[in-house]
Amino acid sequence: LGVPMPIADALKLPELQDHLELDAILAVVDTPLLLNTENLNESERATYKILDQQLEYADVVVLNKVDQLEADQLLEAEKLVRKKAQQVRFLEIAYNAELDPRLCLGLKVHAEKKSHHGHGHHPHHHGPVVSLTPDSDSPLADQTIVDGHTHDDLGSHAHDESTHMHFHEHDSGWQSFTLHTHADQSEESLTKALEKISKEEPILRAKGESVLENKTGTLNIQIVRTRINITKNDHPTDKNVSRLVFIGYRPDRKNVVKILNEVTETNWS
Repeated sequence: LGVPMPIADALKLPELQDHLELDAILAVVDTPLLLNTENLNESERATYKILDQQLEYADVVVLNKVDQLEADQLLEAEKLVRKKAQQVRFLEIAYNAELDPRLCLGLKVHAEKKSHHGHGHHPHHHGPVVSLTPDSDSPLADQTIVDGHTHDDLGSHAHDESTHMHFHEHDSGWQSFTLHTHADQSEESLTKALEKISKEEPILRAKGESVLENKTGTLNIQIVRTRINITKNDHPTDKNVSRLVFIGYRPDRKNVVKILNEVTETNWS
């Protein structure tokens, strides 16, 4: 809501430091404004100046108002944010102005800074503090191992798959893999398969697109832990490949494939 560092410094006051903890500094970006610096009025210029100051100290950046933007615009926004936000740890995209709070709370970024290097430096991560459980709804105790990239790209606004395969694996236990099938999918059976996978495997996130039976449309899929969000597009399609990207801590890829094949009765690989 303002310049963050005076607020962060206030939390260090003796009367507050034993009662409040700075978890992370989060900046929500008006993405169209970020991309359009020409012909700004006086109020917008003032807002843009504050945005620069917020991004300078941001640990988490959320790109908002993205629903009417194309993929190349999102990539340009990401480029601008990374230039302005040198400390950013997580870059998230909020479709329909929605973001799962588990992705931006409980990060303990500044606790790490204080205990490892003092204020202003990110620690080098040497391994996970906790491992995930398939049905856990609590935030990760240490999310540095999924440092700095968003994987919430869905729908017509999606980045190309290759733009999100630069996943930072600070711990070799964190893995990402992509599965494909050329068989059309039933919405009901695919949903059941994904529900089973999210309960059995330590998946942090999954995303993708599926072609419906008889190519009557597509499904845009987004999973955060056990929360599954599927958006249906009823427009006929000529696509012939369904694709799912999974990210998790030591997930069993063979089991994921097995569940998909058995429940959907199609061949995923």
